Amino acid sequence: MTEFFSDQEKGKKELITENISNNLYNTLLELHESYKNNLSFSFSMLCSDGDGVVCGFDENKFIRRIQSIIPDLSFSLIKTNAFNKPESVDEKLNYAIIDFLQFIYDNIKDYEVINYHYYMKHHHIKEIVTEDAKNKFREEVNQLFERNGVVFYLDQNGSIKRKLQTGMQNLINKIDISKTETELKKHLLEACSQIISPKTDDRKYALRDLWDAFERIKTIINPSDKKDSANQLVDRIVKIDNLNKYIIENEFKQLTEIGNQYHIRHAELTQIDVNDIHTIDYLFFRMMALINIALKVI
Repeated sequence: MTEFFSDQEKGKKELITENISNNLYNTLLELHESYKNNLSFSFSMLCSDGDGVVCGFDENKFIRRIQSIIPDLSFSLIKTNAFNKPESVDEKLNYAIIDFLQFIYDNIKDYEVINYHYYMKHHHIKEIVTEDAKNKFREEVNQLFERNGVVFYLDQNGSIKRKLQTGMQNLINKIDISKTETELKKHLLEACSQIISPKTDDRKYALRDLWDAFERIKTIINPSDKKDSANQLVDRIVKIDNLNKYIIENEFKQLTEIGNQYHIRHAELTQIDVNDIHTIDYLFFRMMALINIALKVI
């Protein structure tokens, strides 16, 4: 991929937004145009000679499938005005274009030309097992995200994920779950997996798993008495660096209350929904920081 002069001189653009602009939406939507032959094995146009050889890309079949599997996607390019500040697509189209990129990635195959059919004036192609086209597509998508300051990226498994802020990513990287029991490990792994999703609902589930992990941690020292177990855990944490016991106790209490009062662990009508992506990240970071230090003493 092209390494731009501005990136070399000033460094790459800071990834700070989850909003996909109208212009970026249009560009991502058009990206598949360069990969039609690579998509031909999922949306095949077969040679009419009857030998079943793939000879091209069936656009109509492709559009029908997209409209069925991603009904919110619009194939109409969004009008943009070069003289106005770029506007962002709404959340529905934001999710739809992400699904579209994953769909394209899943269906891209490498190919080679078998021969040229002179009478029909088309090439016959066959699939090969390399993944050069997938890699090229992924690099193009990720460069477009980076150049527009978007936090998302397409990984090698074909999933769109988001790059976390350095502090949160470092905190997650420090978590040592190698010696934790199975259920606790499951909650922590699920939380770390969901928090990098581009979808807000997935991140809300990450909070639920993280709070479930917290409640489980509080019972590990003395499974038969949760309150005593939590008190012992606080005492162990305090001894690490002669921390103020009141501060740690208060953090335990506040995070427990947040889990009970907000729509994180329970679903009563009286609970408060957590919908803002920045609030979700704040709560995740705060809880993960406490869990990180707790795991060091159990």
